[in-house]
Amino acid sequence: MTATTSSHTSPGAAAPPTALFHWPAVATHVALLRSRQRPEALVLLTLFPPQPAPGEPRGWSTYYLATTAQLLAGDPGLAAAIQADLHRHPGHSLGLIVSEPHPQPADWGSRPEHFNAPKIRDGVPQTAEQQQAERERRCAAWVSGSAAPWCRPIYWGSRYDHIAPCLWLFAECDREGMSGADQLALAAAVFGAPPTFSVSTGGKSIHCYWRLVEPITLERFTVLQKLAVTAYRHLEPDCAVDGSLSNPNRVLRLAGGFHPRTGVLASIHTATGTAIDADALAARLQGLQPPQPSAPPLKQHRPRPAAGGRRGGLVTMEKIRAGLDRIPPYASKQGERREFRRFVGGLRAVVREAGGSDADALALALEHSPGVIDAADYWNYDWTGITAGSFWHQVGAGR
Repeated sequence: MTATTSSHTSPGAAAPPTALFHWPAVATHVALLRSRQRPEALVLLTLFPPQPAPGEPRGWSTYYLATTAQLLAGDPGLAAAIQADLHRHPGHSLGLIVSEPHPQPADWGSRPEHFNAPKIRDGVPQTAEQQQAERERRCAAWVSGSAAPWCRPIYWGSRYDHIAPCLWLFAECDREGMSGADQLALAAAVFGAPPTFSVSTGGKSIHCYWRLVEPITLERFTVLQKLAVTAYRHLEPDCAVDGSLSNPNRVLRLAGGFHPRTGVLASIHTATGTAIDADALAARLQGLQPPQPSAPPLKQHRPRPAAGGRRGGLVTMEKIRAGLDRIPPYASKQGERREFRRFVGGLRAVVREAGGSDADALALALEHSPGVIDAADYWNYDWTGITAGSFWHQVGAGR
């Protein structure tokens, strides 16, 4: 497979004379993630822009889809393309999407859904129909052989649904002045084992990676990552935890690139070979979650004796039935869910005033509005804000 490079790379572009990244470190990082025994495994590298200043738009990322074999061998064409792009964009950083994608479909780029379309153009939001028309236009141009940057399909491996079952978990947690040793100790306290390997980013952060014994689904990956983030925050509330690491298609800084702020080379920091079991980790992380606030005790309803009610005299079931006759019945699929909920809440309150039970109120509601097929489900709502007065108001208004 040849590398997929940015659309603005000129064919045969020569690399700048000064190296802007260190290829052996890149190869080591990739070998740890994909294994040297799987040369066909795909890796999506990226050049990502720095964080924009407040009010400024974020810049564009550039992607390079390659095989593990290409990266381990130091493919000259791929290296030259990355070098040239880094030279043109000196503030960008070298990264990769950690999780491995499925094999790229042979027909990728042949259908409109393989293309992006702008949601806003010239400050004007685009409708779904306009976006679909733009996808079709881009697809037609690409299929016809155009290499224009505006018609390039979505880079394979960059989207959630491109990702294969995940073999790696990762984390980042630091604060100003926190040493790398303390970051690693905190990571081991959360995950129960030192990282399989870690990367010193060239800034203040250590990125930690754990290899799983078996791959897990994307959904389970997200659950475990979110549990880990919460555990970090519980153990070290003063630390900055990257909560966005729950996305399986997340980009992390790649060893071999230079940190744009410090100019320090990102490098492999530690390597242990640790592998962890997802089930055991899930149990551990559950035990590290902050305690949940206790819920207030539920108030037990005790039917009260009949009391003086509205419309004169005591509230009785006979008066309630007479009032129900003046309220037209409700039916499902009439856009009246809110009104029916208010009706049921008021009915329940007024039946309680008459000394009846909630079961009596439910029976009356079902008898009054048999066309509401899920009437019983409305008893799961909190009715504390709806009083008997609501029922009598509906009676007087004929709803």
